[in-house]
Amino acid sequence: MEANSPERGSGERKAGDSGFRRVKSLEGAAEAREGDGLDPKYEARKKDRGGDQERRDHAAERLARRLEDTMGLAISLPAIEGLEDFAIAEVRHGGRGNCFAVRVYCLDPTLRYDPAEIRERLKLARGRLRADIAGSITRKRVPDLVFEVLPPGILP
Repeated sequence: MEANSPERGSGERKAGDSGFRRVKSLEGAAEAREGDGLDPKYEARKKDRGGDQERRDHAAERLARRLEDTMGLAISLPAIEGLEDFAIAEVRHGGRGNCFAVRVYCLDPTLRYDPAEIRERLKLARGRLRADIAGSITRKRVPDLVFEVLPPGILP
């Protein structure tokens, strides 16, 4: 019997036969199905964690709270002109990266103002705010800030 024989007992090899078995039917292989290519252990972890729910980024939430506290103090200082009547309503992580959305509102609901003008003042004060933030947190890079001003008369 030859050592390279594909079948035991038949001492002959056919021409072009490499010795491996061939799959006779590839009918189902042409279609991609749900779960193809996924490791089963990751599917089990996904089920244990509650399905497809998006994971919360606790570090980003902590940093957002810290930014809200720091900017709440900084924006109320008279050094930033024209923003004395405004306060921080909310700071949210912008998704990925180092960007945070800052929602600002007016403390006096009867005051009339242009939100675009207040947004421009906040853009001018962004450097000062980021400097205050840099002094209160310990990070390699200071987060970028995107401002949203609530219209007059709307409180958070």
